[in-house]
Amino acid sequence: TGDQYVGTDNILKEAKIIMVSYKFSNSDKITTLKWDGKQDDKKLLKAFSKMVNKADELIAYNGANFDCRWINTRIAKHKLPPLSFHHLNDIMKPIKAKFRLQSYKLDYVARFFGVIGKLPTGGNKLWLQVWRDKNKDALNQMQQYCERDVVVLEQIYNRLCNHLQQTKFKELEDKCCRHCGGEAIVPAGDYRRGQTLFRRFRCLSCHDGAHYAGVARVNKKGLGKMNG
Repeated sequence: TGDQYVGTDNILKEAKIIMVSYKFSNSDKITTLKWDGKQDDKKLLKAFSKMVNKADELIAYNGANFDCRWINTRIAKHKLPPLSFHHLNDIMKPIKAKFRLQSYKLDYVARFFGVIGKLPTGGNKLWLQVWRDKNKDALNQMQQYCERDVVVLEQIYNRLCNHLQQTKFKELEDKCCRHCGGEAIVPAGDYRRGQTLFRRFRCLSCHDGAHYAGVARVNKKGLGKMNG
């Protein structure tokens, strides 16, 4: 009973990253990276690092406290180049600041706000089947769980982004509102993500200006392409 402590001499194997699932906002495709046949996560981390450096923004839930720390640990272990998460948008933080909920677990937040819920994890049994037994069915079940989390996160983000004053990053061809397509947009402040300066815009045509119409990169020649 009470707190249980496990000494380092009782660790059977160092923790590794089995898989990472992600998608881009302008695509329905979910990509899942897995450790290799020798249960090595080095190639997975190399591929994931390329994606992180390519993205304008990373949306996560409790990513700063959990996912990023695990990823940083394994990257350092493999002596890979450090990965910067300066463009991480961990929406758990603004959700906790904005709303008083009975729980801030991802599944509870999803169900409370009426979006799709998480799948059962399978617990330690599933993890043992993947690691110890190298069970392919268990690995596929874990993949379904991870990919469902991606869907859940995206739906929560889309459901709450206006309440949290979040700005969606989705490339638009014209400088118009991502909600109504209207051109009555006005500047609503600048902000930085790393070395890149962005300018927010509000729409005067829909929802009394409560929505962000989108953002645009600011460069030396003026505004770049509009983002929703």
